[in-house]
Amino acid sequence: MNTDPRTVTVWRPLAVCCAALLVLALVLLLPATAGALDLRAGDAAVPRAEDARLLADPGHTLDLAGAAAAFRAGSGEAMAGPVLAADPATRRHWIAVPLHNASDRPGTWHVVTAIPYRPDLAFALAPADGGEQVLLDTTIETAFAERPVRARLLISSAFTLDAGQAALLVIRHTAGGPGDLPLRIEPASAIPQIVAADAGASGLFYGAALTALAVFGIFSVAMRSRLGLFYCGLLGLGLLLVAQVDGIAFEVLWPAWPVWNAWATLPLLAAVCACGLVVLGRIHDGWRRLRRVCDAAAVATLAGLALAAVLPSPAIAAAASLLLVAVLLGHAILLAVLAQDQRMAGWLAVAGTLLATLLVGAAVAAWLVGFDLPDMLAAAPHRLVFLVFAGSTMAVVPGSTIALRRAHDAALQREIDAARRDAEKNRKLFEMEMRYARARDLAASRRRELQHASHDLKQPLASLRLSLDALLADRDRATRARLGDAFDYLDGLVSGLTGQRDDAAEATLPPQTVDADTAAGDPGGPSDQSVASAEPAEPYPIALITGTIEQMFGEEAAAKGLAFACTAADAVVDRPVLPLLRLVANLTSNAIKHTPAGEVRVTAGPADAIADAGAAFIEVADTGPGLSAADLARLRRPGMKGDASQGSGWGLAIVDELAGTLDARVAFHTAPGAGLRVRIVI
Repeated sequence: MNTDPRTVTVWRPLAVCCAALLVLALVLLLPATAGALDLRAGDAAVPRAEDARLLADPGHTLDLAGAAAAFRAGSGEAMAGPVLAADPATRRHWIAVPLHNASDRPGTWHVVTAIPYRPDLAFALAPADGGEQVLLDTTIETAFAERPVRARLLISSAFTLDAGQAALLVIRHTAGGPGDLPLRIEPASAIPQIVAADAGASGLFYGAALTALAVFGIFSVAMRSRLGLFYCGLLGLGLLLVAQVDGIAFEVLWPAWPVWNAWATLPLLAAVCACGLVVLGRIHDGWRRLRRVCDAAAVATLAGLALAAVLPSPAIAAAASLLLVAVLLGHAILLAVLAQDQRMAGWLAVAGTLLATLLVGAAVAAWLVGFDLPDMLAAAPHRLVFLVFAGSTMAVVPGSTIALRRAHDAALQREIDAARRDAEKNRKLFEMEMRYARARDLAASRRRELQHASHDLKQPLASLRLSLDALLADRDRATRARLGDAFDYLDGLVSGLTGQRDDAAEATLPPQTVDADTAAGDPGGPSDQSVASAEPAEPYPIALITGTIEQMFGEEAAAKGLAFACTAADAVVDRPVLPLLRLVANLTSNAIKHTPAGEVRVTAGPADAIADAGAAFIEVADTGPGLSAADLARLRRPGMKGDASQGSGWGLAIVDELAGTLDARVAFHTAPGAGLRVRIVI
């Protein structure tokens, strides 16, 4: 293509002029080089990063005066970004922000941070004419009470600039984690409102959180929900972590422990993760393997705190934060299992838990990568995460508990209905069993009456045999043999009746408890119907009993070579004669039978009003081998007898039963080798 030389000659100067105009326009339109931050009395201002300079001090070689002098000499490098921030790797550094009072009157301001705590932070005002004014100087050992303004947020003391006055705001900052340092220059008149608004927002959040936790805990206790109590503990520990991040814990719980406050976040974060793992393993009772894995992971999480002494704290904090994201995600998944029966409300709660997981992940990513969160999230992401997770949990767990309780109640009602049907079916069978039990008890009572009667027949037969042997001593041997055979036959019959024991009848007898010194026989009532129906007799002298006993057992004792004595003082009793005689006869028979040598004494008389508290007493004593307390207790049970005994084992049981029938008290005094003394108080 041919080009006209005149055209080229015209366009070349025109292009040069346009370029010159464009450069001029850019110079006029671009903002001027950043200078001092203009302040106006009564207004707030935000320091810009492009106005500030950064000076690293890794060796801690500078002080406030030295840093101010270095900045006045032009040291430091320009900063970039929306907020004042330094690379955490630089650790300690100094920041200088030029200030200028652009108003026509003096103004007073405070430096206000959006953070509750830094382990090393200082603000100082360095006027252009020299000298420094320290506004705030906090270290890891600064207690809460030493702050210039005792508020949750770090607020410096006031500084004043005259109209047109310029100064440097010199900041010492050690990045112990996040390197950002959001600041505002607020007028002194706004500080009370800022503190009050922050305190009100904190009070509203923590008041609502504690109230919800209390209601949730009471509900869990009332419903006996173990999972609800686990979540209540987890949320309580999480609220403590939020209070630590907020600075509320430093203000309220441990204001005098600044060193602990500097390190408390990491242990609390690890404790929340460990507790979250423990609760995670108990959401579903059927997943026992998951429970063991979660418990092991919780122990490993707590043990991992020891690595903080070796690894850098930011690395440990990042690992714990990522673990928290994983724990929250696990809760969201398992809560979805609980929410299966809750339809829309349950799934909304699970969605809330997932949202809390995403918020925590975003906060961790913002910290690790360095991008900025929206202002709504950046202000208090931990509070928002707690509210979302707590709301989700308190929606799912109570609903699941109520659903489980309803299912349990329905199953219980079905079991009750089945039990009622079974009870109705078994009612007749139960009535038959009751009739059988009454028949069995009646048979046992009749058997015992027969055994008592056969036992009582043995003594008269023995006495009669001795008497006939004495009377027929001069008769021929054949006659004595026939009488002996007859008595042997009668003894066999009586022994056979006595030996017929009914175990079912024995089982119905209550066991006797015996005191070693003064055991009283009170079996609780007679089984012998003839004795039980006996009416009180006319008063008679007690010597009638002792005299009869002497006639019954005198010859038997003499035949055995025992000294036998029956004595009675003046005393009158009104008990039925036969039962009382049976009682004393049983005791006397046992005494003669079990005393190899010595004597047997039967004594009666008026009772001691203080010691015996009765009308009369009868005492049977022997010099036999005696008994231990355990043996005595055993032998007083029906059918129990000693190793060397040839009897049926009913003697002492009959004594106790007859004593109860006669409303008498029986006391046994015995010891091994010291004989046996039985005292009957009537």
